[in-house]
Amino acid sequence: MRGPALGALTAVALGLLAACSSPGGDGAVPLDVTPQADAKLEAGGASDAVGSDADPLAGLERTYNTTCRLAGESPPPPPLALQRVLSGVTLAKPVQLTPVPGAGERVALVGQGGRVLVADAVTEDGGATLWLDLSQRIEAGPNEAGLLSLAFHPQFATNGRLFVNYTRSVEGQLQTVVSRFTVPDPPFGAPDPASEAVVITVDQPYGNHNGGGLAFGPDGYLYVGMGDGGSGGDPLGHGQNLGTLLGAFLRLDVDAPGDDVGYAVPPDNPFVDQPGARPEIWAWGLRNPWGFAFDPVDGALWSADVGQSKVEEVNLIERGRNYGWNTMEGTRCYPTGDACDKSGLTLPVAEYEHAEGKSVTGGRVYRGSAIPSLYGTYVFADFVFGSVWGLTPGADGAFTRTTLAQTSAQISHIGADAAGELIVLDWTLGRFHRLVPADPDAPAPAGWPARLSDTGCFDDLPTRRLADGILAYDVNVPLWSDDAAKERGLVLPQDGTLAWSDAGPLGLPDGTILIKSFVRDGHPLETRFLVRAGDAWRGATYRWNAQGTDAELMTTGATTDVHGGPTKWTFPSRGECLTCHTAHTDPGAAGDGSRALGLTAAQLHRAHDVFGLGVDVPQLASLQRLGYLTGAPDDLAAAPRWPAPDDASAPLADRARAWLDANCAHCHRPGGLANATFDLRAATPLADAGLCDVAPSGGDLGVPGARLLSPGAPDASLLALRIASTDPAFRMPPVGVLLPDPQGLALVREWIAALPGCP
Repeated sequence: MRGPALGALTAVALGLLAACSSPGGDGAVPLDVTPQADAKLEAGGASDAVGSDADPLAGLERTYNTTCRLAGESPPPPPLALQRVLSGVTLAKPVQLTPVPGAGERVALVGQGGRVLVADAVTEDGGATLWLDLSQRIEAGPNEAGLLSLAFHPQFATNGRLFVNYTRSVEGQLQTVVSRFTVPDPPFGAPDPASEAVVITVDQPYGNHNGGGLAFGPDGYLYVGMGDGGSGGDPLGHGQNLGTLLGAFLRLDVDAPGDDVGYAVPPDNPFVDQPGARPEIWAWGLRNPWGFAFDPVDGALWSADVGQSKVEEVNLIERGRNYGWNTMEGTRCYPTGDACDKSGLTLPVAEYEHAEGKSVTGGRVYRGSAIPSLYGTYVFADFVFGSVWGLTPGADGAFTRTTLAQTSAQISHIGADAAGELIVLDWTLGRFHRLVPADPDAPAPAGWPARLSDTGCFDDLPTRRLADGILAYDVNVPLWSDDAAKERGLVLPQDGTLAWSDAGPLGLPDGTILIKSFVRDGHPLETRFLVRAGDAWRGATYRWNAQGTDAELMTTGATTDVHGGPTKWTFPSRGECLTCHTAHTDPGAAGDGSRALGLTAAQLHRAHDVFGLGVDVPQLASLQRLGYLTGAPDDLAAAPRWPAPDDASAPLADRARAWLDANCAHCHRPGGLANATFDLRAATPLADAGLCDVAPSGGDLGVPGARLLSPGAPDASLLALRIASTDPAFRMPPVGVLLPDPQGLALVREWIAALPGCP
């Protein structure tokens, strides 16, 4: 730890606000930092400003960080151009390029006619050799039929398994076939053609809309993209029929049968227990998903879906979602555009009309390093017009489409080499092109760095020690985050200060950066940021790697296993961050739209190692003494203070109301985003909260006579029942958590049980 001898303030603990972060003149106030004073502080009876001979702040002065600087909004991606590579390759109708796992820079090249080549590296004039020939087994007569995709098993380097998707004809019946092949000596050997084992077959009524994509998800399951079976307009109604495998994404467990042929249905597939539905289905309502890929950082599944006559679309594919075809084409009702029932349908994240293109080609999120400002952009194309676009996330969760390149290629696929650099396939000419900056000498625009190590916010990333001049802080009542500990940090701009408020958030100057790291069982999961630019706030999250050495910027939200384990974790999207950090928080000294949830006097009135000295000091008095906090009263002993949930010396009602405020009141307040009208702010008297003995307007969760709060009866109180729920449709809080808070739930139940009646 660095202390007063360095003449600069440092910090060790990191943090942020509620669902996406959670924070919260120069008079020399003496501090009591003795163990007795700390004990009194924790018990809630100590002043933040009492005298002592021990003064760890002696010699310190107000110091500001100069390295942690994040732009508030991501810049647009740069213009791109095509650079010819693999000029020595001859492959008709290429439809896929994918790295060979465990084989260095080696890539596989898939041709629609049935041939798979391998190239040792993607070089300018490199060639390739034949690796697998299925041309005699497939039916490639229809324009969209043939060998369409290849997916390597996640353990290919040791088990040698790969899977292919192709069409064949059996007695005149066109079929989609997903088969497994085995390489006897992986990862550099070739597949044994005799090792084919059919996993699944699906009859195709027509010769188009065969979909054809394959990919293993981060969960280890095989995902299969199926078109609606063809013709035009989905005449057989497959898109809205859960009883068919057509027009859907399938999710298969190809490991459960072991060496046997076939597959098992993962038990958490969404329609396993629904009568009449195919349990293999993961998502449905697709017309022809041409090109899909998982983001290797956040695990999001991106897919294009080829339109009918008006609109092409891009979707984020999620469990159990219905993407609308053929009720919808993009965001329009099909076929007339008139009113239709959109309930239960998920609309695309992006679309374009046929004046801009005729057939969308799905791409992938860029995670390479050659073009830093492209990092996190979803790159996709149009087969007919040769356009290449990028989708970049905005602060509100929406995506902005930007033209990256205009080419003459008929782009059938956007792949990535082993380093994550993007390769465009020209179907007509059989050529391969690397996407490169159109002007390689142009300076890279500033924006969110791709990796946490590049933010300048940490002196030592593996230990998460904050950079000089960043203030660490803690709160009395943390927001529940699935049993994760949180480390909070505050970056003030040069000469910036916090403005005192008795009730609402402290005032935060323009340029403030809030940081919060989430750590579970000693392992960091993610680090979130909120950055203030004027009255606007921008948020983003970085996902830590399994080694705990660095974290990568996420593009979307995700719920996934963390570090390959069985425990799920929810990473919020940028838009979800701002559903909790809204402009409806109490303005206090911060003015409208402060969005900071934990930076209040009531939350900060406690001791913490603010300056990285290795000793806890009273937060409010320390910030005031060094000039970071202005406008505070001289005697901070009377400052508001929320009791910790486990502070048995504090009244039960005060602890319960503080927990509800910290976890729920950012939505449940006047002007908040919740549909309910009750007010859960701790300062609102229960008689005025619109809560006690009030009938619920959104259902009773199967409890006849239930009330929002039924005094003396927690089992009949929706307030407690929804906190206890694990059902996403009813769980509270609804964002950022998967598990109930056992301590908070017990506290709220005890408070309700103790209420003799409504005031």
